Amino acid sequence: MKKRIICIFICLLLIFAFVGCGGTPKPDDGGDDTPIVTPPDDDDEKPDDEKPEEEFKPWEDIPEATEPVDLNSEILIGSWVTYYRYNIDSLDVQMRRLAQSGVNFNLFPFQWDVENWDSIEDWQEIDELCTKYRIVYGIAANEDMHSANLGSFNQIKEYNAQLDSPYCRFVNLRDEPTTAVMEGTVKRYYDRYTEALPDLVPFTNLLPSYGAHGSATYREYVQSYADNFIGTEYISTDYYPFGSVKGSVDEGIFSDMEIIRDIAYNTGKIKTHCFLQSTAYAAHRMTNIDELRWNIYAYLAYGFKAFSYFNYVCPGESDTEGEQFSDSLIYRDGTIRDQQLFDDVADLNWEVRALSPIIMNSDASAAYHTTDRVSGVEYLPDDYFIQPEQEGDFVITYLENKDSEQPSHIMIFNNNISDEITAAFELNVSEVSGLEYFNPATKEYESAVGNSGSCEFTFAPGEGKIFRLA
Repeated sequence: MKKRIICIFICLLLIFAFVGCGGTPKPDDGGDDTPIVTPPDDDDEKPDDEKPEEEFKPWEDIPEATEPVDLNSEILIGSWVTYYRYNIDSLDVQMRRLAQSGVNFNLFPFQWDVENWDSIEDWQEIDELCTKYRIVYGIAANEDMHSANLGSFNQIKEYNAQLDSPYCRFVNLRDEPTTAVMEGTVKRYYDRYTEALPDLVPFTNLLPSYGAHGSATYREYVQSYADNFIGTEYISTDYYPFGSVKGSVDEGIFSDMEIIRDIAYNTGKIKTHCFLQSTAYAAHRMTNIDELRWNIYAYLAYGFKAFSYFNYVCPGESDTEGEQFSDSLIYRDGTIRDQQLFDDVADLNWEVRALSPIIMNSDASAAYHTTDRVSGVEYLPDDYFIQPEQEGDFVITYLENKDSEQPSHIMIFNNNISDEITAAFELNVSEVSGLEYFNPATKEYESAVGNSGSCEFTFAPGEGKIFRLA
């Protein structure tokens, strides 16, 4: 009997020990010590503790936040929709991953479908994180994406005064206004913001040429913005060229880029910003790394200096509602469906940011296509100082140095979304004695063309290469 009682007692002890230890680890938590995050009752509420478990230490590819981002010396790379629900990952965790991926700009630094980013305490938390990860950001009021209204204006004045932050730099006035709205409400609030809050950049993204902008021509629409918004920091545009047909590209984008380049250059050399297509939605496909490289380098070839992905995070609540957003670099539930694409985009971001010393100190005075199949653009003159030695589809850009005493640069852009191209060029050494290639990986110049004037370069699909004129 004693032996039986002892056996029963031992069994009971083992059962209690098993229950007390929590049983077998779930397959999805891998048996480690990572605490399980329980979603709050209200999905729109943030978790109590939004800080990562480990103290943040900058990766070697994230600069220490010793100085704020300088809009005049650094290329900006950001996103439109950037965050998913905080009960999946905290804002801190998400922002850290973005900073590691090369993002240094965020027009809307919060998750869109929550209603609790309305207090100064919320914005102080955002500012703390953006300062920590060196991201310049835009401020909004009461979840209003468009801040050209009196309520937002008054609220933002109050918040901005309390924040007093060098990282709070933007306020979004309106997205894709018609000419009438742009020249009316948007202009009125542009003037109010510039007078009352001179450290903020009142930001307006214009329609593409295929949008119902309300002007007689697209040039008139863009010129109206440049003429009326005196002192504007950026002219911004979006144009999504990758339709549902694999391999297709709408090259009407080049005409838009040329109009904006020409107006920006001749109206005080205004900086330019654009949106890149990184989301699948109605009649538009999810882009691959070659297409995204083409997208950003095409804009660089037209002198653009700031970029926002549309989007980093897939918008909407489902794949079927609204505009049928179905994929992005990060899905709306926080998963990265294509890790290789995500990593490749991060590498691309850092590569482009390495071009800042050249791009930010230059203006694209001309962008010449080497073929005449694209309309609404300029073509390479027969007597230009550099010529392709064979047929090829390139854009050759003259990047005029802002300092006339310093050498200027050219960019050669491979206008091909799928093929690596090796091409030879002939340099007229009586006009330019040589070329030095700027290697974004090393951030150093390398001799590319000597006295012979002949050179050969290999381009990845959609890649642009920058050369200093010797």
